[in-house]
Amino acid sequence: MAKKSVPIIILILRILMFILLLISLVVLATIKFTIPADRSATNQDTDVRFKDIYAYRYLLSVEVIGCAYMLLQIPFAAISVASGNKIGGSKLVSQFLIFTDIIVSLLFASGVGAGFGYTVDEKHDVDAVAFKDVGNDPEYSKLHKDMDKYFDMAHISTGFLLMATVCMTVVTIVSVYSKK
Repeated sequence: MAKKSVPIIILILRILMFILLLISLVVLATIKFTIPADRSATNQDTDVRFKDIYAYRYLLSVEVIGCAYMLLQIPFAAISVASGNKIGGSKLVSQFLIFTDIIVSLLFASGVGAGFGYTVDEKHDVDAVAFKDVGNDPEYSKLHKDMDKYFDMAHISTGFLLMATVCMTVVTIVSVYSKK
């Protein structure tokens, strides 16, 4: 791989990661479903959002941390492209940057695991247990569709984080092999 192309590849991947993380964050932050008052423990309509589910709170926090990290790293990658010099010219700084990329990759991966794991389990419980014997009751049918859509959108959000994780892994690999 040509030495001049490495900083460009890293910059493009970091910008792509930021976009993927931002899409994932917006999708997760905007989804909700409403439990009708007669089905709610509070006897009033209750909106369920990401903040009501611990796994999705974690997922959102990983996305926020990832966006902040990308906003920190993109200028360094742009400077590297513009100047033609590697950021972190010393071996210690270079290794530190690779180490932080690995830590962030692991953080992303844990967010993907939490998001997919919870969503798959909850979709199974909703389909197999909660709405198993409701028949054609339109109220239950609407709630079931709303919940199903909510979890589908959570899958989409987690999928964007998974794509960002793959990009981060590629950045790490490219960074490691370009140092040799």
